Order: sequence, then C-alpha cells, then structure tokens
Amino acid sequence: MPLTKLAPLAGTVVLLIALVVGISYFTNSQTISGGDVYYVLAPVKDGTYAGTLPPLTTDVAFDQTLPAEAQRAIQEKVDGTVAALEGTPYDGNLWMELALYYHSGGDFARARTVWEFMIAVDPNNVTALGNLGRLHHFQLKEYVRAEEYFNQAISVNPDRPEAYYELFDLYRYSYKQDTTAAVDIMKRAGTQFPDDINVPLLLGGYFRDTGRPNQARAQFEDALGRARTIGDVTLMQNITNELARIP
Repeated sequence: MPLTKLAPLAGTVVLLIALVVGISYFTNSQTISGGDVYYVLAPVKDGTYAGTLPPLTTDVAFDQTLPAEAQRAIQEKVDGTVAALEGTPYDGNLWMELALYYHSGGDFARARTVWEFMIAVDPNNVTALGNLGRLHHFQLKEYVRAEEYFNQAISVNPDRPEAYYELFDLYRYSYKQDTTAAVDIMKRAGTQFPDDINVPLLLGGYFRDTGRPNQARAQFEDALGRARTIGDVTLMQNITNELARIP
C-alpha cells in the first residue's frame, strides 16, 4: 500500500497483472546480481530440508482474460526462472520471483505452493507471509487464513507496517466488519509507529465512511498537523479538502 495517500485511496488495493507494468505483491528486499545468491535457503542447500520442493514447471495455468502478449511475457520470465532454479534450487529470491510470475499470470495455486514452501523452509520470511495473506484475502476469499498469515507476519517482524495495513483492509472491507477490529489494528499500528501519518489518514477515512464525522475530523486534523510538520504541501491540500467535505 503506498504511503501518505488519503484514506479513500489507501484502502483500495490494485493488483497489477502485466509484469511489464510491475508487480504489486511484496518483493524480497534482497537482489540477485552477477549470478551470486544473496538469499540462500540453507536447509535446501545442505540437504536438511525434509519436505518436497515445489515442481519446477513452466506450464502456467494462465488466466485466459490476460492478453496474449502479457501471457508471452510472463511465460518468458517463468521459463528463465525455472531454468535458473534447476541449477540453484536453494536460491530463495528465484523462488520468490517464480511465485510472483505465477501469480501475475493468474496461476494462484502454483503461487500458493511456492509461498507455502518458502515459509516451510524459512518461517521468518515476512514477505512470503504477507503475500499468502493477500492471496487468501483477495483471490481465495479465505479470510480466516488471511488474518492468520497477516498476524504471523506481524509476529515475525512487528516493525514493518504492511501487515497492519493489510489487516485493516481485511477488517474494513471483507471480514469482522461488525466489530471494532479495523479500529483496533490501527490503534496497534499507531502505538508501534507513532509518527506514521497513514494511521490517522486511514482512520479518518474509516470514520468518515461509517458516519462518524467528529471522529473523522479529529483524525484528519491530526494528519494535517503531521503533513505540516513534514512540509508536504500537496498532502496538506488534500487533507484540507477532505476536512471541507465533512458535514
């Protein structure tokens, strides 16, 4: 979720399909360069991993609504990644890339298999946990599982904000909507990230849309003060416009 956007936009998740445009799911911060492996799956490399590796298949079950050009581009990426993994099956980044390519092609089953393999090998892989949470939320509509993965991501690394925002979206739009869960998770985020302007922005939008103008106004005024502090003139104007629309 992009930071410092107004809540109506921040609550909308857009999944980009074409790889030529970009990949919306989280990517691992480590990169591959010059053939070196920067994210080694040690149990796979040393042979202590007792599980089964995901099949290295180039047979993508494409979403047939994807344009043929996009399918060809994704297929080319899959072919190259599979070929590289055949030589280095312990390369964690290549597995992450393969899952993203499967997902971008609409092959959610294979993407899920790879991400589940990643957390079986590396339970602290917060990127794979977040991706599984989003997959279960948006594609599989399995909200309990989505909640479990996002909470696990927070447990693994409470200092990354993404899973808090994902839980907020889950509670706001899909699950436990008749509870205080959405507000509660943002309060937790506010405690963990006291300077994060997204917290009052998201809460302001939530209170506005649920008919609580006074609470919405208080949150947007808080966000406006933070925007002044960081000197973001555009954001200040956007928040001012939001305040003007509150009855």
